[in-house]
Parts: sequence; C-alpha cells; structure tokens
Amino acid sequence: MTVHRGRPTDPDLAPGSLDAALLVDAFHELQAPDAMLAALRRALRPRGRLVVVDRPAPEYVPGTHAIPEARVVALAEAAGFHLRERSDLPRQFALALE
Repeated sequence: MTVHRGRPTDPDLAPGSLDAALLVDAFHELQAPDAMLAALRRALRPRGRLVVVDRPAPEYVPGTHAIPEARVVALAEAAGFHLRERSDLPRQFALALE
C-alpha cells in the first residue's frame, strides 16, 4: 500500500494505476463526489474496484457524517461504475463498484 496525497476533487493518481480503491467513512465528506469518482474511475485498471463503506442516512444532509446508500450508487453509476455487490455491516453499508 502506498499513501498518496491528492486534492479534494482529484487524488492525482496516474491513469490505470490502481487495482482497487477503498473509501471508509469518507464518501460523505467529499466536496465534489462527481469529480472524485471520475478521477478514481480513470485511476482504476480495467475490472478494478472501488469499495465504499459509509454510514447510512435516510436523506442527504451536507455536513452530517452519513449519506444515503442510493445517493452513492447514483453518483457512482453516473461516473461509469456499476454496483457489483453490497453488504450490510453493523453500522455501515459496503458497496463494491466496478
């Protein structure tokens, strides 16, 4: 694993440089999720996966530490991902997107 410092809208990763990306309790904090998802999509190799783990919320309220699962899926699909698998965790949901 390598830690790489990016920007709020772009992780500054080379195209096709990742097999997978993991966001844990962070998606709800993204300032520009559409831009970040597009950048992660470019950085993933073919068949690469993005896993999003976050706290569920009944509706989207900026500044809260939770997000509706459906909002994550909709934003990810708009960026070219498709939902491959989902899981319920004790206080979170987990989405595997490809």
